[in-house]
Amino acid sequence: MNFWLHLSNLGDVVTMGFTAAMIAAGLLFGRAWRAACFWCLLIGMGMVLVVASKIAFLAWGCGICALNFTGFSGHATRAMAIAPVFLYLLLNRAPRALQRVGVLLGVAFGFAIGVSRLVLHVHSLSEVVSGWMLGGGIAFLFIYSGRSLQGVTEKICRSDRRAGTVCATWARSWRDPEGIGRLLAFSVRARGGFLPAGLHIIPHTVEKLPY
Repeated sequence: MNFWLHLSNLGDVVTMGFTAAMIAAGLLFGRAWRAACFWCLLIGMGMVLVVASKIAFLAWGCGICALNFTGFSGHATRAMAIAPVFLYLLLNRAPRALQRVGVLLGVAFGFAIGVSRLVLHVHSLSEVVSGWMLGGGIAFLFIYSGRSLQGVTEKICRSDRRAGTVCATWARSWRDPEGIGRLLAFSVRARGGFLPAGLHIIPHTVEKLPY
């Protein structure tokens, strides 16, 4: 049970919300303004739908009794929407096959988060499946619209010292929520000239996106 609880925590608002913010920050650092706005719009609309579905049930009893549906699973939605996009951007300099593997790993992560909610009896199957569908739709729309990221690698990440430490923050944020502010401040300072060796980050310069 401890395993499923810790796995489920990876899909909470703190971890996934911070990861989504770091994706937006990476796009902004790369001057991909339209892509950043499109990402914020997609993830924002998705979260509004999740919250609205829960409020509708709590306030007016809107749901589907036959399916035991009371609202989208927020954990499943966030994980399925954010993890594939995070890995897609992280691997945008890699061969296309490896990039696809990264996206599939992100999808597998979202699937695992949904399963953890079922094991913990927090959501019904219909709530988790609807969350997967909503989150998957968000990820698909962003990745499909940003396919040209693969072709603009010449000016991406000229130096590992010029971007934020996305991997480190994503891996550590769920264990130490209070340290998120410090990690974010560090990532901003890193853009000015310091980054520990061996860390790979979201690209610094992305241009000519079709948004």
